[in-house]
Amino acid sequence: MQVRSTRGGAAAPLLDALEEGLAPDGGLYLPVSGPVLPSPPHTLGDRVADTASWAAPILLEGLLPRAELEAVARKALDFPVPLTRLDGRIGLLELFHGPTLAFKDVGARFLARLWSRVHRDAPRTVLVATSGDTGGAVAQACYGLPGVRVAVLFPDGRVSEVQRRQFTTLGGNVVAIAVDGPFDRCQELVKDALADARVRAEYGLTSANSINLGRLLPQVFYYLHLARIQGWGRGGASRTPVIIPSGNLGNVTAGVMARLAGAPLGPLVAALNENNVLSLYCVDGKTREAPVLRTLSTAMDVGRPSNLERLDSLFGRDPVRLGTELPSVSIGDRELEETIRWAWRDHGIHLDPHHPAKFPEVVRQASGSPVPPHPRLAATAGLPEVIVPLSGGVGALLDTLRSAFSGAPSEAP
Repeated sequence: MQVRSTRGGAAAPLLDALEEGLAPDGGLYLPVSGPVLPSPPHTLGDRVADTASWAAPILLEGLLPRAELEAVARKALDFPVPLTRLDGRIGLLELFHGPTLAFKDVGARFLARLWSRVHRDAPRTVLVATSGDTGGAVAQACYGLPGVRVAVLFPDGRVSEVQRRQFTTLGGNVVAIAVDGPFDRCQELVKDALADARVRAEYGLTSANSINLGRLLPQVFYYLHLARIQGWGRGGASRTPVIIPSGNLGNVTAGVMARLAGAPLGPLVAALNENNVLSLYCVDGKTREAPVLRTLSTAMDVGRPSNLERLDSLFGRDPVRLGTELPSVSIGDRELEETIRWAWRDHGIHLDPHHPAKFPEVVRQASGSPVPPHPRLAATAGLPEVIVPLSGGVGALLDTLRSAFSGAPSEAP
């Protein structure tokens, strides 16, 4: 697979995207062109790992030998992704059965295992900005991997306690950095650090946000898996809308990429909270610099979604076309609570844009029913947290990295 920056430039190998995260011109990498998948073989197993082990060698051909890509897929995606039916019209693709109870486990675990194979002799310092789930998923995916160190930047006071504890209690090769500001500030710091080629080389920097195409591509697998569950285009499945909770727009971008790769999915719809940057952009092609609203779906509280640049490129830099082919809807807190209440009252299911146990009070108040604690989250409750505060710019971030990772980059934790 060849990739190119959203801002132009020459084509480059996919490995460059994995290593650099951000393109040298500050743009985001996208595939120049890629193979279109055939219909999956009838003998393929029904797990998401089976789907990924079939698709990865085709989509990522040349990155690693086929057997290694299959092994990465099976090891990384060793958890179920079932489709639960609420009624005849509505189904839920459950992406919260991974180690950190988040859909981010799919991309983070796959990318971490790629790094462990393609960077055996090239140590990496992974920067990751998180509005909630990404930090825990990347931190736990990379925890203990030799030659990989992780710095998680999170907006101080804007992630839930259980989400925060998933990355602040690990230690070892993981450092948690509390940023004074919203998620967009965390993302800005990561981009600024990656944009400096000298700094990137000195620190071996890369990113595990969806800034990095290598984090985004594995998310294509669960859309392929959904298409398989629905019969790969048989009947009316390919006309069924796929509603995608969207904040930084990586999830919905992966859905668009899956369709381009041949997945017979129905119309994709981006579901936003009140931070509806995508919807506004599609009206007049202008990005807004507005304060980020704090909502009940905090991981979607993003004011400058980086993947808007990818979507803009994928749809020919035509905002009207983008809004037509990828419609979006903005959902307020009241509607979110009403939906949670309806799902519990009519179907006995606790809904949440992350995992119900990560926001038990929100779900309890909306549904009127307590949410049972999850043992994986409860396990971190009594552990000490180590958090490094950060109030400066990229220089302060680099000083923090230098202090936190004073050992050689290749040291195992």
